[in-house]
Amino acid sequence: MTAALYPAVSRAVYALTALRVPDLLADGPLTLPEIAEKAGAQERPLRQVLRTAASTGLFRTTQPDTYELTDSGRHLCDGHPTFARDLVLTQGSPVFHASLGQIVDTLRTGRSGVDLTGSGDLFAYYGSHPEEFASFGRMMTAYLGDSPQAAARTYDFPGGGHVVDCGGGIGTQLRTVLEAHPGLTGTLFDLPAVIEQAPDPGLGTRWTTAAGDFFQKVPGGGDFYLLSHILHDWDDEQAIAILRNCADAGAAGARVVVLEEIIPSGDGPDPAKMLDVVLASVFLGAERTVAEFEALFSAAGLTLSRVLPTGSTVTVIEAVASGLSEG
Repeated sequence: MTAALYPAVSRAVYALTALRVPDLLADGPLTLPEIAEKAGAQERPLRQVLRTAASTGLFRTTQPDTYELTDSGRHLCDGHPTFARDLVLTQGSPVFHASLGQIVDTLRTGRSGVDLTGSGDLFAYYGSHPEEFASFGRMMTAYLGDSPQAAARTYDFPGGGHVVDCGGGIGTQLRTVLEAHPGLTGTLFDLPAVIEQAPDPGLGTRWTTAAGDFFQKVPGGGDFYLLSHILHDWDDEQAIAILRNCADAGAAGARVVVLEEIIPSGDGPDPAKMLDVVLASVFLGAERTVAEFEALFSAAGLTLSRVLPTGSTVTVIEAVASGLSEG
């Protein structure tokens, strides 16, 4: 029964973040009336939400009806380098929340929650909501955590060459790879609106950008095609189309390097299984097992060659053109 109440806690944290309460408390404790006035909120429900959120360790009650921000809560302030604020605001946003609320009809119809709410698909929705799309891009930095570093340490990019990061967002993963492997060059590839947000990583001629749609084509001649948390956003048919475009564009012997969570065997709890429900409802995407990745690769003319745990939540899954050895 207690687990059923967890959504109430997450909504409390979302509401306080949306009202910028962490920013209000950044300089020190405030009383309930002070917070209510500054946030434009009613005192009674605000008290209820604050005392619930305080149970998470993000806020602290210093005396009756006086609250302060904890060190963990500072991650929710605007401009914090972890972008935790964007993580909370994106995953708790009306479009995400409403889409998850459609999960029964998603199971019955096979349509995504975003579609059932009348917004088409998530990326079409973001096309007309640029501020939310920018927050989504920043959110991915918070979501990835230390996995970019773990993946860059684990995968050795054999033979060196050029990396094309397809759907690479604002470039966090590609920048980390290039910093860890000085012999590589790279191209960040994403939609035009995303590429515009990408900061210059200061890597000179080792870094280029290109804009386009990976369902149409991807930049040619790469030695490695990096897909970091991309395939799980799409159903099998769309994932195969992305993989096939990468396979067709690559130089001879090119490798496709997928960074994703993997669904483990058995019925034990796992964060990937929880995210899988969100993907099923919001995107009609999926986290996948190794066998399911192998099937996607085969359909795209690729062969799974290596599966490399990274010590983080992410696994490196390498594929090569069918008929080629690992090398």
